[in-house]
Amino acid sequence: MLVELRLSPQFHNWVYGYSNVSFLQQMRGDGYRPTVFYGHGLGLAFWISTCAIAALALHKNRVKIAIFSASKVIAYLAVILVLCKTWSAMGYALLAMLLIIKFKPVKQTKWALILALIVFSYPFARTAGIFPDKAIVSNVQQYNADRAQSLNFRFENENILLARALERPYFGWNGWGRNRVYNQWGKDDSVTDGRWIIELGINGFIGFIFYYAILLMPLFYAHKNIEKIKNPRHQVYFAVLTIILAICIIDSIPNTGMSIMHLLLAGALLGQAESLNKQKTQ
Repeated sequence: MLVELRLSPQFHNWVYGYSNVSFLQQMRGDGYRPTVFYGHGLGLAFWISTCAIAALALHKNRVKIAIFSASKVIAYLAVILVLCKTWSAMGYALLAMLLIIKFKPVKQTKWALILALIVFSYPFARTAGIFPDKAIVSNVQQYNADRAQSLNFRFENENILLARALERPYFGWNGWGRNRVYNQWGKDDSVTDGRWIIELGINGFIGFIFYYAILLMPLFYAHKNIEKIKNPRHQVYFAVLTIILAICIIDSIPNTGMSIMHLLLAGALLGQAESLNKQKTQ
């Protein structure tokens, strides 16, 4: 990562002989966003942010990471995260760390669930036309024109993809790119960034609800069962896992690259929560 920060994303090209990323999208200011073997710098930055969040859990339990104290690892990851030049990943890390520092594990699971449910309401607000996307772009424009342009591009693509999805609202368009929008010459005019719009377009509201139910159900179970964990150290790990999953759900609105990680975390959390639930009923 440090090499690519200085020389631009090149590792994939050096190893495999071709680049797997759009070079222009990795340019930020007078530097670059590293990608290493990821498909985009956003995904790598998100991964670093989740590592920093996990390291904070180890720090709270006074656990070393190899030969290093967790606090030193957090400081190192924080520097790398800033150098990745990805505001969303930095925001996720800051939000998660504030929750971990300010609240006890039981409250953390509650906030993780609340945040996830708020995010889950976003697609419905977009469908109903009550989400203030134009006002948000206008406010961002006052501080950063480039970010406002990027945000407006996302909203415009969501609008045309949402209109396409609503032509078959229940079960969607299924595969073969039929959920996308093409011009009269057959060229694909749409860009699908968020996981939510992909699920809605391909599988309709039925598939969309079931997909997010898989992610939300572990958060409900976790909040319900965390007090059954008697070891305070284990409570810390359990709560931080719920926060990371909530951050994944938040990230599924603008991005789609980490969807496999979402399901992995949801499965791990649900398995642990169900185990706790069975202990109570036995």
